[in-house]
Amino acid sequence: MEATASISNPTGGMMTNRIYSPQLSAPVVKALYFEAKSKGMPMTRLADSILRNALQATESWQHVGEINEQENRYSCQSASGPRPDKQ
Repeated sequence: MEATASISNPTGGMMTNRIYSPQLSAPVVKALYFEAKSKGMPMTRLADSILRNALQATESWQHVGEINEQENRYSCQSASGPRPDKQ
């Protein structure tokens, strides 16, 4: 299954990226279910936490962080209107 996400393009306009959403195997889903139930939290939050902890030390995680920072800077500039130096 693929999800579509709109991402701000720093050069203007919107880009549409397709984000691959892999299916987890049945044993993983079952383990997540029971672990999340025992912790009293949603499975998605548990899965997100586990994956974040596993990926934070990777180069890919650093790359995603840089992309997010660029998007946040651009969306903050767009939300506050044109910059005074760009009028």
